[in-house]
Amino acid sequence: MSLSFRLATILYLFAFSLLAQPLHQKDGVQLKEELKKLTVTGTALYLAAHPDDENTGLIAYMANELKVRTAYLSLTRGDGGQNLIGSEQGEELGVIRTQELLEARKTDGGEQYFTRAYDFGYSKSAEESMDIWGKDSVLADVVWIIRNLQPDVIITRFPGFEAYGHGHHTASALLAQEAFFAAADPEQFPEQLEHVNAWQAKRLLYNASRWWNPDLEAYYEKTGKKHIKVDIGVFNAPLGCSYTEIAANSRTKHKSQGFGTTPTRGAYTEYLELTEGEPMEEGIMDGVDLSWDRVEGGKKVSNLLKRALRKFDTDKPHESLPLLVQAHKELGKLSQSNPIVAYKITQLEDLIAGCGGFWMEAFANNYYISPGGELNINTGFLNRSGVSVILEKIALPEVGFSESIGLEVGNVMHNQEFVFNVPLDKMYSQPYWLEHDRTGGLFDVSSYDKLGLAEGEPAFSAVFTCSIEGEPFEFSVPVLYRWNDPVDGESFRPVEVTPQVAVNFTEPSYIFGSDGEEQIEVRVKALMPMQVGEVSVQVPDGWDISPKSIPVNIGKAGEEWKISFSITAPEDEAHGYLEAIFRTSQGEILDKSLVSISYPHINTQTIFPKAETPIVRVKVEKGNERIGYIMGAGDKVPEMLKNIGYEVELISDAQLKSGDLSKYDVVIAGVRAFNTKSELSYLNSVLVDYVRDGGTFIVQYNVSRGLVTEEIGPYPFEITRDRVTVEDSPVRFLQPEHPVLNTPNKITMQEFEGWVQERGLYFVGERDVRYESVLAFQDPGEDFLDGGLLLAEHGRGKFIYTGLSFFRQLPAGVPGAYKLFVNLISY
Repeated sequence: MSLSFRLATILYLFAFSLLAQPLHQKDGVQLKEELKKLTVTGTALYLAAHPDDENTGLIAYMANELKVRTAYLSLTRGDGGQNLIGSEQGEELGVIRTQELLEARKTDGGEQYFTRAYDFGYSKSAEESMDIWGKDSVLADVVWIIRNLQPDVIITRFPGFEAYGHGHHTASALLAQEAFFAAADPEQFPEQLEHVNAWQAKRLLYNASRWWNPDLEAYYEKTGKKHIKVDIGVFNAPLGCSYTEIAANSRTKHKSQGFGTTPTRGAYTEYLELTEGEPMEEGIMDGVDLSWDRVEGGKKVSNLLKRALRKFDTDKPHESLPLLVQAHKELGKLSQSNPIVAYKITQLEDLIAGCGGFWMEAFANNYYISPGGELNINTGFLNRSGVSVILEKIALPEVGFSESIGLEVGNVMHNQEFVFNVPLDKMYSQPYWLEHDRTGGLFDVSSYDKLGLAEGEPAFSAVFTCSIEGEPFEFSVPVLYRWNDPVDGESFRPVEVTPQVAVNFTEPSYIFGSDGEEQIEVRVKALMPMQVGEVSVQVPDGWDISPKSIPVNIGKAGEEWKISFSITAPEDEAHGYLEAIFRTSQGEILDKSLVSISYPHINTQTIFPKAETPIVRVKVEKGNERIGYIMGAGDKVPEMLKNIGYEVELISDAQLKSGDLSKYDVVIAGVRAFNTKSELSYLNSVLVDYVRDGGTFIVQYNVSRGLVTEEIGPYPFEITRDRVTVEDSPVRFLQPEHPVLNTPNKITMQEFEGWVQERGLYFVGERDVRYESVLAFQDPGEDFLDGGLLLAEHGRGKFIYTGLSFFRQLPAGVPGAYKLFVNLISY
């Protein structure tokens, strides 16, 4: 096992929260709580399938009441779910949910990890899930993380004996059970043992959920199953809140899923069953030595930490520095291959920086830079403790730069400015799991130093080497860009390494409804000054483009050009991809686009996918309907309809309240509109009247939980959790001659080829007899479901509810989905 690799991995696993902010200064009470945690050596790992599956209350309890190191391992990043706050889907949604989990862990005190598994969408069986991911690959990831963290206890959110609503859920429990033993077996994944040791956790527990079984007390009384009860409603006086309150604040970070949560206050019982390992009588960590006695040579460290805790003054934390520095010196004498020791070193160094009131910063003059570009970084070091601190050196390891200082620093900021050229081989900074194309159900992550991490390393870091009480310390902070926002004040974002030029198509896909010529636009953005070259767009066979290339000469960084190409579609239906390329005057080819994901509750994220987009020739007949669109949670359907020639206007709240929708032939409600727009709770009658007076109203899928009104259509119907998840599953035509399947486009089985991720979700169950269904869909081994597309006449108009996932199919350029949606508009 490589000691340096092992230590670097553990140190980085702990430091994830520093990537987009300076060192955070904790107050005296918080520092004392952190010191208490240093005296405890236990570790717990919570394991489930998705962002939002974790029990934030139990995590908060273990991290802050038991004070053990607590981590959440989510098999996936939630890429296949729905998005309540925007239109991002797939990998982009996974980036958002990763950041939301990190914000949740900052709130409840846990750490965050992932496997390489891609959330491909809803799965109805664990077998399907593990087949798509590759069971051995994901099992290896779980084993790797267990061997790294060496948890005493592993807890699953789900049982392994049946799929409670989602195959990913059951798969997470089954993988945990197998990994519990495999992590301890040197014959399993022996290649990992060059870097980590085999590890046997003491027990594996199942955290039973009221979501599936509301009365757990009665359940355990009836079944007699062995379990323990834990009250997580305990009030933590130093923190000023209970763990259920912390849990609600943590869960509310999952904003893309609409999981804002009101706290439960007072006693709240969690139930845990033993799945494998040693039984327990009273508590999660029964039989686990939580003292420093478990670490060879740890007694002296323990005594120093306990003395520091007894003497700790929340008004004068700096007075604890001499004892804490002594403890750091003793820790350095212990085996660094022990993950407890390596982890406690990082905890202690963070505590020392906090008690000393140290402020360390490294701010760049811009938030992006390209390889070969020049970057200015201004560093600062401030010691507000009154204790003697010598700043020995400042280093920028990523560029191989360091400068000796040798200066005693007090309560005056010491600033040092550096100017350097970014190495030409510096990699672009984007989520590490997106650096390479995904292979099936797995992200391509080949290096162990990244495997399992929530996010990658910062593009640049400043390392401050100090001497405190004669003991050497290294503190690392990310290089950030800082600005003052007129509303939010001091603001930060990470410095990103970008391509010299980014090329973006202006549309997520291009749909040609005829074989004529159409214009497309490409945005060319210079991310370094003086970019000279040419842009070209590669088209699939059978398509023509003019001109073949367009010269570009952009003088300033940040400047953007919009350039147009004429594309002629083939006569027959066709599907392919456009690829945009910028060729520099030196012949270098740049083919990356730039996607920025920015929301107030997470750190801004930038990704650089390949500059390509679907292009489709579809023979679709359409009318000239004028469409009004009520945006819900966010989708790209309006742009897609404009692409094929419709006039689409977003309906404002004021328009909706006015009740005058007569200028529209068709009104469409975007995805989850009846979950997200509170106005629809009392304005749905306006839309029903619009139908009665001759309009067509199309409602796309809504989640059954959290509807603002049950009265969506002119007649009652019930939205269920039913869905058809297999995208190429069978389709049954219930009324082949129905106009919606024939006018203006003939819908055949061919129109259901090439669908992505799923057929549909949240189908209708019980409904009024006045609704008719024309299609039914079937997942393997299940009955056909006919609630994915319902039609009804009301007065002189038509009402349509569809759970079919048009919000995925249209941006993906699925021809048959366009034809069917046009038929709904024309119905």
